[in-house]
Amino acid sequence: MLLNYTIHYDIAAVILLSILGVLYFSKRNIPSYGSKIFTCLIVITGVSAVCECVLNVEFQFLPVSSLIITLTGILYFCISNFLPFAAAAYCFVLSDSEPLGLKSKRRIALLILLSLLPYAAGMFWGVWNAVSPGKQRIDYSAAVTVYLLFVSLLYLTAGAVFLVKKYRRLPVHYFGTAFFFIVVVAAGAVVRLFFPFLLISNFCAAVSMYFLYMYIHKPDNFIDSLTGLFNTTAFASLIDEKFVRKDPFYVIGFVLEDLNFLNNTFGIRSIDELLKIIAVFFTETAERFKKTACSDVYTIATDEFCIVVKTQDMTVVQSMVDCIREKFESVWDFQNTTVTLFSRICVIRCPSDAESAADILDLLTAVGEQQYYRAGRVLFADSLDTTRNRLSRQLDRTIKTSIQNDLISVWYQPIYSISKRRVIGAEALIRMKDENGNFISPEDFIPIAEKNGTILRIGEFVLERVCSMLSDLNLGWYGIEKIDINLSMIQCMQKTLAEQIISITDIYRVPRRILDFEITETAAAYLPKMLQENMERLNSAGAECSLDDYGSGYSNMNYLIELPFNMIKIDKGIVWSADKKLRSRTALAHTITMIKSLGMQVLAEGVETKEQMQWLASLDCDYLQGYYFSKSLPQKDFLAFLAREMQRNGTAEVLPLAGELGDANAGELGDTIEDLEELEEAEPVGEL
Repeated sequence: MLLNYTIHYDIAAVILLSILGVLYFSKRNIPSYGSKIFTCLIVITGVSAVCECVLNVEFQFLPVSSLIITLTGILYFCISNFLPFAAAAYCFVLSDSEPLGLKSKRRIALLILLSLLPYAAGMFWGVWNAVSPGKQRIDYSAAVTVYLLFVSLLYLTAGAVFLVKKYRRLPVHYFGTAFFFIVVVAAGAVVRLFFPFLLISNFCAAVSMYFLYMYIHKPDNFIDSLTGLFNTTAFASLIDEKFVRKDPFYVIGFVLEDLNFLNNTFGIRSIDELLKIIAVFFTETAERFKKTACSDVYTIATDEFCIVVKTQDMTVVQSMVDCIREKFESVWDFQNTTVTLFSRICVIRCPSDAESAADILDLLTAVGEQQYYRAGRVLFADSLDTTRNRLSRQLDRTIKTSIQNDLISVWYQPIYSISKRRVIGAEALIRMKDENGNFISPEDFIPIAEKNGTILRIGEFVLERVCSMLSDLNLGWYGIEKIDINLSMIQCMQKTLAEQIISITDIYRVPRRILDFEITETAAAYLPKMLQENMERLNSAGAECSLDDYGSGYSNMNYLIELPFNMIKIDKGIVWSADKKLRSRTALAHTITMIKSLGMQVLAEGVETKEQMQWLASLDCDYLQGYYFSKSLPQKDFLAFLAREMQRNGTAEVLPLAGELGDANAGELGDTIEDLEELEEAEPVGEL
């Protein structure tokens, strides 16, 4: 009996799934719920594709009423229609860290019952074994087909809803890949409905599962390449599942000491071999106690390991710790030599001592960072201080979502020109609030933003906000001649920095002569070549560059000479020291003279009093900045400040020089600032 079904896609699906199975099962996989359901998806799709191929062959040689065809058909229908349910379960496990509630369980049970109805009907009425008279093919009821497709789409829609509702908990590539999987499986089912002879649904599922493998379930993503143990990613995934199930367990953490010293002494390759030996020892120890407690071993960092012990019996944990301490108190043999290793040991009882994998990692970090935790001594989690690590992690999450959650803004601290005797611009400063509206000091969030990479987006945000403001203003009416913008060291490392700045200023049609980009001494010292190329391109485009906080670190004459700076900003610490010490003032005077002789302008930061303004003007500074003129202000208040000063004093002269400042006028600018006193008191200390 010749049938017209196209099985080429099923054959391709079988081949693709065979390759996927070899890749996936040939390596160690983490025993997570997501991995287990992914394994089910591979098996279900593979069996479904094989059944379709077998049925097509059986139809060639056996009568339609054959028992073999009937049994194969039942297996096929059961397996193939279980795929959408497994896909929905996969999305739920991937996207939700909370256990199912009673309401959700009832809904899932209802969907399962709905999908079983056609099978019950088939047993009693044979609705899916009818042969169309006069046709050389087998049909199952169109009503049943539509019904099963409807139920399948319900499952897949439920999976998509799980993903969308919880997308914030997922990495972008996890969400994108899983959503792609759901869409492709659904598309395959719909195509099968309209083109029943085109057996493409299993092929669609196989292709989408290959992407799941590559981006989510590739075993190499969860295995440490050096030790062969599960890595931090696997640890976070498996441990958080344990917390969801509320399983009691212990974590024994080990932090090796003096690893850098050993690397320098024996070489990195030799220490790599030693770390492999240590990993084998931990694995063998876990195996030795397998009868009393099942354990998994993880590599958390190069010098950090941990054993997760699935038991409530503290005596088992203590025996394991004693066994490991005994080994560390002896010598380790490797490469025809011996070495003594010291390890800090920490015992964490879960869930009483920690509520997530991140809490456990914080505890292990605290053990490694605090010098007063002695090697060899067994520490217990309740004796550790993890406050700083927890706050740092919370701040990291806040920074990563700061722009889309409107938590950051640009403030402006006025800059006063001595020659023009008025405020002629400002330094743009980044300000950030937490979710509760409290300011976060730049000294706290800038290092974290540089570490997690968001500083690049924040720097771009600041430039765009400044350019947006300038493009909307009558600069002459406000008297704005320059706006200083800080560049972080990470920004200075980008080869495309100058091109990006030029592109943004072109979009907003801002004259680049107004912009002055401030560069730290650290960037100037460590990135001279790349920095010089970017600075030269910016200078050619009309922008200026300044060296920020000169004198705050190890000041080097070389980059003053070699790099094309237009202005040097004297650090406020130098100004304050010169205000109190004659020697410091003499040194500052000579520094300013030297800078001026090199053809660069000078700005002094930290000006807080009338007297400081007077003697800095006498030292031939070009610009002054500090609380004497104003603290940093939000854009609206900064523009109002400029407008009031220009209105009251005219556009030519805003502030008299120090020698011309009488007692009656000395508080004029201060009175203006007092109008903003309440706002300024809320301002955090620190600058970007």
